[in-house]
Amino acid sequence: MTIGLWGRAVHAADEGPVFRFSPPTRTVRVETTRTTQLLEVAGQVAPARETESVARVEIVRMPNGCRLLSKLVSGTSQGGNSAVGQALLDALKGVTVTYVIDLQGHVQSVEGLEAAAARVRRSVPAEMEPTLARSFAPGALLQAQKADWDRAVGDLVGRPASVGAVWVSRQQYGAPDGSLVDVHAATKVVGRVKMQEHDCLRLANTFSSNPEDLRSFLGASAEALLADLKPLGGSARIAGDSQYITDPATLIWYQATSKLKMETTVEIPGRGPAPAVITWIKQYRTKPVPPK
Repeated sequence: MTIGLWGRAVHAADEGPVFRFSPPTRTVRVETTRTTQLLEVAGQVAPARETESVARVEIVRMPNGCRLLSKLVSGTSQGGNSAVGQALLDALKGVTVTYVIDLQGHVQSVEGLEAAAARVRRSVPAEMEPTLARSFAPGALLQAQKADWDRAVGDLVGRPASVGAVWVSRQQYGAPDGSLVDVHAATKVVGRVKMQEHDCLRLANTFSSNPEDLRSFLGASAEALLADLKPLGGSARIAGDSQYITDPATLIWYQATSKLKMETTVEIPGRGPAPAVITWIKQYRTKPVPPK
């Protein structure tokens, strides 16, 4: 199942402009992502890990959609267990992953994941391989990549692109065991902003396995949007929020910040499964590469 298969909106899509996936004929951008990971396992708090990755992303329009080529240019990892984090980044450096996307903004296939996963498995210490085997299995990695894309793009296509619009949808996140975990997500269009000469919208989003966690964010819209929604199960409990800026005419992102907290179980080499709380805090920004 992909994100955005169902949803409830206060402002119907036919009341005004909607988000559309329509990137330029060809565009090249540099994306920078900074991530802080906080980890608590069996009550023990690990030092924070800080990573920064820079990727070159090229989007090429095709008659039936587009191809998006993403290549990690550089990456650094510092802090808790940074040796493993750096090994993962080094393994992925230079690998091109290609997404084939249809006109509705949904990923049809992803090329290059198997090669990326194989490089990761070869790069980590032997005792870590069983831990990564599930989340970096080609099938699990593909589903997680599709879920990431659909949260950013697929779930927005056809939604009302007007300030004040609000809706609730079901989204998915990848868990350490390779499974996908469903969450309820509430999204608001909160304002307009100019970014790199484009008329963009600022959106706010909050998500949780428990729909009641969305009530204060939704305010007066909560009763209508949360009616009959139930807590969702899975291998993890997830909650968090994000804010981002995107162009509603193309669905190219310009900036984003997010915080995600996951309560789950992780495999500890030599010890077996243990309860864990993992928090990711991310900052994302992108800028165009001038044509040569």
